Amino acid sequence: VLEIPEMEVACLRQGLLRYTWRKLSARINFSNVTSQPAFVTAKQERSKVPQHPVSPSINEDLPPKTEVDLQLVQRLEKLSLVDFVNKEGLTRLEAAISMADQLCVVNTEGVEPMITVLEDRSLPLAEDEVHSGDLSEELLACAQETLEDYFVVPPGNITYSEEKGYYRELDQGEEDI
Repeated sequence: VLEIPEMEVACLRQGLLRYTWRKLSARINFSNVTSQPAFVTAKQERSKVPQHPVSPSINEDLPPKTEVDLQLVQRLEKLSLVDFVNKEGLTRLEAAISMADQLCVVNTEGVEPMITVLEDRSLPLAEDEVHSGDLSEELLACAQETLEDYFVVPPGNITYSEEKGYYRELDQGEEDI
């Protein structure tokens, strides 16, 4: 049985070979012939990144599940400026905590840390350069919005709307006084 590579099969389809189809059809092994193109791009190759979300299995050796109560949620919202406004946000928070808990069972014996937050070695410092003059007006000119010589920024990733914004509450509070 004669085996013909994919490229030659493509040539057969185009009629470029001298042999007629009748003479070769009995001698060709079509078991290796695929319908894939002869040249494969990098995007067409099998990716190592999953195409769909993967829910990892959680190790049973972990410490007990961290309970997320109202005080903890309020403290996290205050520190991170993230609004866990609904049940989906709390579920996402609990999933993140359980993923972080998996680090407790990782064996790090004999592994030297790549970086440390402790200052146990001397670090080179950049030279201080003093610029004379008042640059506050030039810096504030770069801001999209200012209020009394301050930059105005949105509060974290909490949606800021002008109708129910922080400044509207302040204005209403001053009127009540």
